[in-house]
Amino acid sequence: MSYSDANLDQTSWVPPGNTSEGVPTTSSTDTFTLPPYSNEEERLVIQRALFGLGHNFESFSRRHLEESQATSQVLTALANQIIHLSNALAPAPPPPKAVASTSAPRVCEPRMYDGSPSQVDPFVREISNSLFLQRHCISTDREKCLYFGFYLKDGPPSAWYAAIEKHNPMLFDDYDAFLNAFKKHFEDSDRKGTALTKLRKLVQTGPASTYAAQFQQYSWELDLTEETSIEMFYTGLKDEVKDTLTYAFLENKPTKFDQYVTKVIDIDNKLHRRVVERKDGSSKSPSKGSSSFSSSKPFQSVFVPASPVSPPVASTSFTTPSSSSNGVAPMEIDSVKRGPLSKAERAYRAKNGLCFYCRQGMHSIADCPNMSPKKKKQFKSNKGKNASGKA
Repeated sequence: MSYSDANLDQTSWVPPGNTSEGVPTTSSTDTFTLPPYSNEEERLVIQRALFGLGHNFESFSRRHLEESQATSQVLTALANQIIHLSNALAPAPPPPKAVASTSAPRVCEPRMYDGSPSQVDPFVREISNSLFLQRHCISTDREKCLYFGFYLKDGPPSAWYAAIEKHNPMLFDDYDAFLNAFKKHFEDSDRKGTALTKLRKLVQTGPASTYAAQFQQYSWELDLTEETSIEMFYTGLKDEVKDTLTYAFLENKPTKFDQYVTKVIDIDNKLHRRVVERKDGSSKSPSKGSSSFSSSKPFQSVFVPASPVSPPVASTSFTTPSSSSNGVAPMEIDSVKRGPLSKAERAYRAKNGLCFYCRQGMHSIADCPNMSPKKKKQFKSNKGKNASGKA
């Protein structure tokens, strides 16, 4: 068996069994021919070569595996360190945006519009508020117009909507234009004239606060001065409130309408509270000698002061005359012995418009409902004598 061009890495090749002399040596670049071997020798050579190759390959594989594992561990550690540093240096992510709810909130349903001009403003206000609260569900102009139509009653409102739907459907794509067309058709064409008429007819029938709210509702349509507003507001007040204002504004009368209204409401509330207190006092404190009354009927007084300003004088005993035909006994104050009024008391009653006889309510002595006919006759007689004496 011959070999050629063998690279022996600059070492001499020694055949098996010939490790002594007689073997030629060559350099790594020389070409030579090996002597022939027997089959047994070739087998031994191949076995040794295979054994050495297998041993070297196993060592190489084991070493390569160890190096790969070490490299993998190093890379894993570096990757973890990079992730840690990235998390430490990266800005915090923004909080997730709240997703707007698309479910409709529970709102008070707007009123049904009946075609009245006076109801246009409150109806439009309620519709607008409802649409705003449901803006995530009712967003397009057409949806708003359809929602608007649900609250139009049969008759002129429903007929107007049907006409728009048939002859001018493009309005449904522009809610503002649709709303302007509705107002132009149904609201009062002479708002100022109507407001002025209602303002002149307006009078106080309940609390002053309610009267003030109605007054301002109409006056906002007009260009009234502060002085004119105060004068017109005063005109519609109750008589007892006007009487109290006569004394309350002797010195410092408000010149601003808002201040004037605030003062009037305060006075009206105090007058009402005194009326309630006096009624409660009458029902809880029946007069002496009331055995002639039926036990099922509480004590009642004929006179209920309209606008008391100050607390009543300490109660004094009085007699109760026989009941009238309607079962109500008038209060008799004449049985109480009276002395002359002090200057301070006379000044107080004059300032607050109180009766000089009973100190209750705003009326003159001659018209006092708590004075008996006998006393009134005597008072008029004395008044006539005084007048004739002066003459």
